[in-house]
Amino acid sequence: MSINGLTLDKLSDTQRGTMIALRSMGGTGMRRNIANVAGITNIRSVTVALTRLEAYGFVDQRNDRLWKCTSEGLGLFGEAPVSEPQSLETPENAEPETLSEPSEPEALNAQAAMQSEIQRWRQRMKPNFSTHDAAWLCRSLALEFNDMPSVSDLLIQMADYWRAAQ
Repeated sequence: MSINGLTLDKLSDTQRGTMIALRSMGGTGMRRNIANVAGITNIRSVTVALTRLEAYGFVDQRNDRLWKCTSEGLGLFGEAPVSEPQSLETPENAEPETLSEPSEPEALNAQAAMQSEIQRWRQRMKPNFSTHDAAWLCRSLALEFNDMPSVSDLLIQMADYWRAAQ
């Protein structure tokens, strides 16, 4: 089956092996397990394949380790994606619901709650380090990365910012 003009045959060998392994594992798996099932010894190549397959929309990363086949990915194998049937009939209560306008005291309470939340966030945003330490760290990192001029220049600008903030 063709998804976005791509078929299983048009994928690279590593991508194809990754998709086949992921499908044989029930549609979900970790990189190392996918590599083992696919018979790929280089886990880095599986990571690259999964990243490209994710860009195509064939897989999705559920969390930092678990990958899952999407319905488009299963569509490569000719499996129909599982979707809920849609009714062609209009529901009985098709009238739009009207929203009640909040009363003035409710609006004032919501505004006060929002202001207190903003104050709480401002307190949390204060750094737990001194500006002198930040300037020193940026300057030190700039010296470490002096072989990369763009990174070094950015760190020097950050050090100057922290020095001026003192």
